Amino acid sequence: MHNGKDSNDQTNNLTHPAVAELCTNFYYGASSRIGHEYKELFGSEVPPLAVALAIVVIKCCLDEWATGTHTSKSFQADSYRIQYGDVVDSINTVATSTIHCAKFRAARREWASNGIARVSAAPVVQEFRFQVHID
Repeated sequence: MHNGKDSNDQTNNLTHPAVAELCTNFYYGASSRIGHEYKELFGSEVPPLAVALAIVVIKCCLDEWATGTHTSKSFQADSYRIQYGDVVDSINTVATSTIHCAKFRAARREWASNGIARVSAAPVVQEFRFQVHID
């Protein structure tokens, strides 16, 4: 779940645009969402464990299309406990690095700020756009 590298050639860990969009829309996409209901936890940044949950949700969605044909997968703790633990371990590893911890925190703060700024009465589904670049 990387997002390339920065100008110092350091990996942008755990900040893939899909993670950013899911965190912003799921946690903050409407005034009744958890990011607004629990401002003491989500007001200044997306909590690290909430990011872990979002990444595992993305993993489940990818698993549903792993064969090229959609096959529903049950998103339950028993099915994704190991993956969640692996993501939490990755977050803990990032937290041990001064550089990567600061970058991850800045991303989570940006996601929260963006989510709070674009709150609407309903989830922001129509904002998802896909593009290809033909070079």
